[in-house]
Amino acid sequence: PGDEHDAIGRESVYSFFLSSSVTGWILAILALVAQGFCFSFFIGGSTLELDSDKDWIYKFVCPRDTDDCRNTSDVELTGWIY
Repeated sequence: PGDEHDAIGRESVYSFFLSSSVTGWILAILALVAQGFCFSFFIGGSTLELDSDKDWIYKFVCPRDTDDCRNTSDVELTGWIY
């Protein structure tokens, strides 16, 4: 049997689960919920269809024959927050 902190990681927020501190448990649970939320948001935006419009694109398109560039980004506020 090894040290539990070495298994989890001494710098990990999840090491708070090994303590008896209520504050530590709350921090660890909040980190777990936040990571789960981010993961579900990422999975919800992904797709298995290779022909769908999920490619990375440049935000601005600047045609060679004009000096004007167009903003082609469809990133919403939620995407900027992440």
